[in-house]
Parts: sequence; structure tokens; C-alpha cells
Amino acid sequence: MKFAPSRCLSSGFVLLLIALNLSCIAEAEAKKKCESELAVHNNHKSHRYHKHHHKHGHKSQGRHHHATVSSTSSSSSWASAGAGGAQSGSQSSSSSNADSGSVQNTHGGPAPGAGDNPTPKGQQNQGTPTQAISHGTPSKSPKGGKAGVAGGESLKWTAEVLGWWHNWGPVPDNDHAGNIAFMSTCWGIGQTGGNHDAERFEKFKKVPHGKYPYVAGYNEMDFQGHASSGGMSLDAAVHVWEQYIAPHKAKGSILVSPSCAKQKDEDMCGKFLKQVKTKPDLVNLHIFQEHPDGVKPVIDHYRAYGYKMIITELACINVSRSSMASIRPLSHL
Repeated sequence: MKFAPSRCLSSGFVLLLIALNLSCIAEAEAKKKCESELAVHNNHKSHRYHKHHHKHGHKSQGRHHHATVSSTSSSSSWASAGAGGAQSGSQSSSSSNADSGSVQNTHGGPAPGAGDNPTPKGQQNQGTPTQAISHGTPSKSPKGGKAGVAGGESLKWTAEVLGWWHNWGPVPDNDHAGNIAFMSTCWGIGQTGGNHDAERFEKFKKVPHGKYPYVAGYNEMDFQGHASSGGMSLDAAVHVWEQYIAPHKAKGSILVSPSCAKQKDEDMCGKFLKQVKTKPDLVNLHIFQEHPDGVKPVIDHYRAYGYKMIITELACINVSRSSMASIRPLSHL
């Protein structure tokens, strides 16, 4: 059968229109079905969320809507870590069980360190910042006030987000600290002959007991060198601790153990903790690692002592090198 060219074109055009129309109808039906299924899914999801919200949300509302920000260590130079186990009657359990146990004192509140550690409250001379954190609203300060700084040079710009600070000395020396809790430090026992050791020790002896919320022991008692107070014997360290540092605890201060420079290779902290009668509330860590993978072994080493921990010095540095050129910015991590 033969068809005229015009009739063939006309018939083909009609068939094309019909095909396009059927395609549009099919597409519309598919879209309508998809939207219907999506609406059912969203409704079901919303219902599930509503049930979950009522099952869990209201129960924890009172606990999360008004978190108290107290004191601790910072991400730039400080951090804190919980320790497993317990030591003496005054120690708390590990950070995984942060709600159980705490060390109370006349200053009150939780301390720096992971979990709900003791922190001074009602301080006469040093305030501890308190901030209400709304559930689901980001806070400028880490939960529990676990941000602090060493030195104080940056307090002018960072004070509002910090919970505490120290300057390696017995008394504060910064006009920008405001109500940030101060950690008084007995840097050494006056024997190094450098770093103003003797002067610092005499000043510390004059600090009224309980004046500051935190009182820390010696700076790197296991190492003798630049910026370290080592060289003291273990017996001398214990004697000075009991005579000049321990009385602060009886007046409400939270005691922080002496720090060590040798990180997981130190062998003095454990002996010190066993010999002192007045146990510290927190064990003091200094961590100097070139890579984050090196941090955990140090924390695990101190965790074995069974105390809450506070990191008061944290640096990205290769300690195997003797040059300051080995110090690297944290931004490379």
C-alpha cells in the first residue's frame, strides 16, 4: 500500500503528539504517586520523633537545660581527661561514670578534669563563672567550664570563654582575669637556683590557706632544666607538699599534683602519690607530642594511677629534638 508523503507526515505528527501526551500523563501520575508516598513517610517519621521526644526529651530536660560552667583546661594549650578507678576516700570514679562521686570543698562545684569533677563555688576572693546553656544551643565555653589557659597573655580576648587559668606562680598577675578561677602554683621548693625558684617559693608560703580554688604542686618535678623545677628528691617533694600545700585542702582548695616532664616515661608521680598522706584531687599532666596518636598513651599511663586528670600543658612538639624549631603549629594536625 502506498501513501502520499503529506498524509504520511500528518499521520506521523498525530502519533507523535499522542505519544508525548501519554508520556506527560504517565510522568504526572508517577510524580503524584511519589509525592503521596513521601507525605506518608514524613508523617510516619514525625510520629516516630514525637514518640521518641516524649520518651526521652522531657525526662532529661532538667539536666540539660541549665548546665553549670565551672573551671578547667583549654583546647589551645589545655585539656582535661577522666581517669578510671578511684584513689583514697576523696577521689571520684572514672569519666565514664562522671555522675558518681565528687570532691567537695568550701569553694564547691566540680573541679577541672573530665566528668563532673569538683569545682569551687562561693569563692570569697576568686569567682567561678556560671552560665546557663540552653538545650541544643551551642555554647562558647566547653560544658563544665573545662577551658583554661596557661600564662594569661590572651585573657584580654579569651576570658569570657574560660573557666580557669594559671601563670606557674603563687598569685595572679593579670587585670583581665575577671572572675576566672585562679590556680596557685608552688613552682618548686627553692633549690634550682634559677627561674626565680626561691622567690616563688617564698611568695607561695605567704598565700593564705584556701584563698584560691586550686593549688598545684611543683612544675615538672622529675626534670632539671630550663623551665623545670626538678632536682628535688622524692622525700623533699613529699615533705614540702605536706607542710605547705596540703593545708590549703583543709581550707577548701582543690589540690593538683605536681607535674612531670617525661610524660609516659616518668617514674616519680606514682611514688609521690603513694607517699603523700594528703592526696591530690587531680593528677597534673604535661603532654608534648608531634601527632595526636601520641597523646592517648600518655593519658593511659596516668590513668592507671586511678585519679581524675587535668592537662595543664599541651604542645605540638617533637621532644626528641633539642631545637625550638621543632615546635609546630596545631593547624598542621
